[in-house]
Amino acid sequence: MAKPSPSKYWRLASQSKDASAIDCSGQALPIAAVQSLRPRHGVLLAEWEPSTQLGRVRRLGIVRSIVGNGSCAAIDWAECEIGLRPNPAGRRWWTQSKPFFGFAPDVAARYGLDDLFAEHFPEFSDLTFGPAPKASSHDAGPSASPTGGYIYVVRSPHGFKIGKTVNLKQRTKLFEVKLPFKNSLEHYAWFDDYTHAERSFHRRFHHKRLEGEWFDLQPDDLEAIKCEGKHIPLEGLR
Repeated sequence: MAKPSPSKYWRLASQSKDASAIDCSGQALPIAAVQSLRPRHGVLLAEWEPSTQLGRVRRLGIVRSIVGNGSCAAIDWAECEIGLRPNPAGRRWWTQSKPFFGFAPDVAARYGLDDLFAEHFPEFSDLTFGPAPKASSHDAGPSASPTGGYIYVVRSPHGFKIGKTVNLKQRTKLFEVKLPFKNSLEHYAWFDDYTHAERSFHRRFHHKRLEGEWFDLQPDDLEAIKCEGKHIPLEGLR
């Protein structure tokens, strides 16, 4: 029988320079990161250590509830001293300037995070958790002034990006220049309200979010996305 464990893991910088950082159970965290947290999520406060090429974890946390209309998180903390060694592809997440990112399930498994949290929080199965925050009415419905455009999915070794654009050709050329890793256009489709469509996809796959618009999607997730919208072929794109 599987051990009770957090449903998702996040790395947060332990020394955030974010001016909007807020106090969450005695720890200053960037508000953008807090807004991604949900009850039952696991948090690793960690810094990148260039000399050893390790992610140095100082504290582990379990999110008990989201409070203050989603602006703060109640977190149980445990002190630790652990080094995590990412593979070459994973180092970019640790060395980026953004102070937080989510661990993909396979990466969490490779680091043994379930066992790590079970060791530091043996009472996990007895904890009580608050409900996940409800989506705001702003996110729930179509846009007040719908605009047509493309929803696209970009494949990379680090996950899938779900984004929107009016000029798809220009956007894909930008990826070729700006993204420092191999990527390819997996899918695109036209939506009469592309803002609402993007928001809906992000909300549907929020539990698989890696960071920003990047998600850990599986083949059935991709098939579900490809069933929606209108596929209007563009010259030069498949």
